[in-house]
Amino acid sequence: MTAPHIRPRIRRRYHVGPGGWLYVGVTVLVALGAFNSQNNLLFWSFGLSLALLVVSGIISGAMLMGVRVERDAIASAAAGDPVRISYRVRNLNRLVPIMALTIEEIGHEPPTPPSLVDRLLRKRPASDVRPIRPPMGFVPYVGPRSSIRVEGVSRAVRRGRLLFLGVRVHTSFPFGLIRKSVSIEQAASAVVTPEVLHIAVGDRVAAAPLAPVGSMSRRSGLGDEFHALREYRPGDSPRDVAWRATARRGSLLVRQSAAPNPRRLWIVLHLRTHAGHDALDERAIALAAGLAETAERQGVEFGLVIPLSRTLVHPRRGFAHRQRVMIELGLVDLAADDGRGARSAFPTHVLGPGAAVVVVHAGPSDSGFGGNDDRVTHVSAADTPGASQTPAGQPAPTTASRGRAA
Repeated sequence: MTAPHIRPRIRRRYHVGPGGWLYVGVTVLVALGAFNSQNNLLFWSFGLSLALLVVSGIISGAMLMGVRVERDAIASAAAGDPVRISYRVRNLNRLVPIMALTIEEIGHEPPTPPSLVDRLLRKRPASDVRPIRPPMGFVPYVGPRSSIRVEGVSRAVRRGRLLFLGVRVHTSFPFGLIRKSVSIEQAASAVVTPEVLHIAVGDRVAAAPLAPVGSMSRRSGLGDEFHALREYRPGDSPRDVAWRATARRGSLLVRQSAAPNPRRLWIVLHLRTHAGHDALDERAIALAAGLAETAERQGVEFGLVIPLSRTLVHPRRGFAHRQRVMIELGLVDLAADDGRGARSAFPTHVLGPGAAVVVVHAGPSDSGFGGNDDRVTHVSAADTPGASQTPAGQPAPTTASRGRAA
């Protein structure tokens, strides 16, 4: 059953800024002077000023009576990358066009500038900790009964979840005296994924985990091991025909080979080992993102385990799986600052046959977090100073240890 369509809630407001209040004050002074002096020129000036004020409010209000804005789906973006949000602006008015329209997101408005008192006291405004900078778009003109698409451009500042409450459009056309705004509720969410820090491909940290497993899977493929027999199909090679089985059954049978198991990598993220080290935790998350990107690029199955948040993503491969891992990394919550990660247990189930494990530590490498197993490689975010400055595709070496050698 299709859910009933719920119309978005629309709120309209008038705003008078400092320029508008100054204009109103001057108009009042002109009116007082005209009434006291009975000067015709002042009366004309007062009438013109009042007419401009009324016309400004009527025109901007009439334009926004028929405006409708629909936000398109918001794709996930990586920290530091631009975020583009597409809107469809419709003008339902029959005669009145829309001009000089500004679009912004409710909850992501530009920060209010400090007041004069704050400037005199040199009080700094609170820092903007939102994942993205305020997105904003501009529409120069929309004709009656027409629509247009416009993009609001922003930039992702840090990883995290984005919550969008609605869209606000406003205009102060034509004289800039009165600003009319329309707020349309449209809830949506997206995720800013972490930045990516790469480990050098030639380093043993990257080389050992990506080594082939060497065993055969239960699926048919191009391997050398026997998998099963099936009926002959046109186009099969005569060399694949199982002649002995064919003679026993009386119909052509073809031998299938087993596909080799794909290379598999587990990424274990050990966070919050030291209270108050948010920068190291963020760097460890970025290193895990770099390992996931490297594994996806080389066709390796990779999984993610974060004991702190009880996150488990089973090994898969492909771009869609990498996006899922990136989103999980973007949603890691570091709110509690109590070093509870130091008490988290190593996920022993990742030490399966043939699987390689890389543990990314937010603090110094701890080979005990992994049972001193030689199959476990340890990477420390504390030993990668300046790695965040390394662009994608130009990996920087990092310090690592393997098993008991640490």
